[in-house]
Amino acid sequence: ERREVYDRENAEHEAMLMKFWKVLQPDNPLESRETKQWDIVGFQGIDPATDFRGMGVLGLKCMLHYAKKAVGKSGLVASHHPQYGFSLAITSINITSLMVQLLEAGPLRAHFHYKCVTGGSRTLGLIDLLELHSSLLHEFIRFYQDRKPTSIMEFNTHKAAFGEVVKERMETEKPGYDSVS
Repeated sequence: ERREVYDRENAEHEAMLMKFWKVLQPDNPLESRETKQWDIVGFQGIDPATDFRGMGVLGLKCMLHYAKKAVGKSGLVASHHPQYGFSLAITSINITSLMVQLLEAGPLRAHFHYKCVTGGSRTLGLIDLLELHSSLLHEFIRFYQDRKPTSIMEFNTHKAAFGEVVKERMETEKPGYDSVS
């Protein structure tokens, strides 16, 4: 999924992107495919396709899954905080990247091991990754705003600190993350 590049010519990719918009902005139709409105949900420019470079379709699937949850709306509201705001879509893509890095490096594997051991023997799938992303993004938003950043320029510093918190949690007796609704 991460290696699948977002392609605006792919109807499935575009449908997911439009669904993301409609879930978070049900009463605010897009003026056009390329528009400054994308800023409302946290993209950097007029074409969100350019923001998926690093995480590809996995980044989009993660953010859409999060947006469909009750915490998605609260995350959007939090992203517009006058002092501690952030770009929700870009933050979601960043948390997807952090999650993949921590899975590849090892620390987040403990989460899935814990889920399998406590949940009985089962096969893990994409939904488990999407649920983990939603939990991490929800926790990061609280973490970031609790730290009261003086500017968005501190984002990467706080993201790195959050990564350390996640690593430490994976070393505890209960390393799993609960799903958020």
